[in-house]
Amino acid sequence: MTKIAYSASVIRCGIDQSHTRIEKSRRILDASYHAIGTARQAINTSRARLQALPERSIDADNKIANHNAIVVMNIDTIAERSDDLIAAYVAARETGDEAGVEVFGKALEIIGRHLAKELGPKAAGVVMN
Repeated sequence: MTKIAYSASVIRCGIDQSHTRIEKSRRILDASYHAIGTARQAINTSRARLQALPERSIDADNKIANHNAIVVMNIDTIAERSDDLIAAYVAARETGDEAGVEVFGKALEIIGRHLAKELGPKAAGVVMN
């Protein structure tokens, strides 16, 4: 192989490597754009949910919020949140996160009490003796 042919071969190899790196960079950039789009969608959904909630009333004397977010949720939203909380509770229990187990367990208890109060035992499927 002559010196010129060897130089051309090295250059060609460098160009091929550059093309490979450029393509990898494009894939990473596309994945980044997709992640940003997903994050924006989640932010917009969260903002819409927050805007749908009624204004919080504050007791001027005690500075205590007199608002329960569960009251304004529809049953599908409550079901979605419950599924998320159950998954978080199970994950916390499996990883030994005692604080997480306590927090998620309390949240599930609050949702359960709300549903029991709103639905009543019969509609919730609880058999009463």
